[in-house]
Amino acid sequence: MPTWLDTRGPEEVIAKTLGALEEWTRRSGVELVYGSPMANYMVAGCTNGRTIWVQPSLGPAERLATLAHEIAHVKLHFQKKERGKVTIVDRVDQALSRNQAELEAELTSFFLLSLAGVDTAQASGFYLSSWKASLTQIRAATKRCLATAAAIWRDCEKKRYRPIVEQGRPSLTAAMRLAVG
Repeated sequence: MPTWLDTRGPEEVIAKTLGALEEWTRRSGVELVYGSPMANYMVAGCTNGRTIWVQPSLGPAERLATLAHEIAHVKLHFQKKERGKVTIVDRVDQALSRNQAELEAELTSFFLLSLAGVDTAQASGFYLSSWKASLTQIRAATKRCLATAAAIWRDCEKKRYRPIVEQGRPSLTAAMRLAVG
């Protein structure tokens, strides 16, 4: 995602969400590298399913949006298989067009960050239009992308809300109940 696009949210929400997604990445066995993505200085981030690269020059909000987008690619478009002590990462859907893959990753990222309270509507809208995403394509991908975003967020929030659930506090919000499943 280009750095000049607008991502909004309170600084503390952005920092907390970035930390949660960085932790999710580590727990998922995906290496996170804040460095130039695979010798391509023109992109903000990329992934091969095993490693996520994010440009180190990005501000916190852009770093968050880029990481969320790349996590979506990992979750949607790559599959891990264990063979002995070796992890094999394969593309899930070789027939998927680049336009469709970018649409799914950005839509998932938009939903994921919306669940966290970060507004990426302007940036996501521009990014989707740059990949020529039609309303029909967006509608067709919505259910899969929302389910994927909710699964990622639930994984992030389980750790955070587990002590509340274990203590039996009855004051869980609807979002918290959704997060802990």
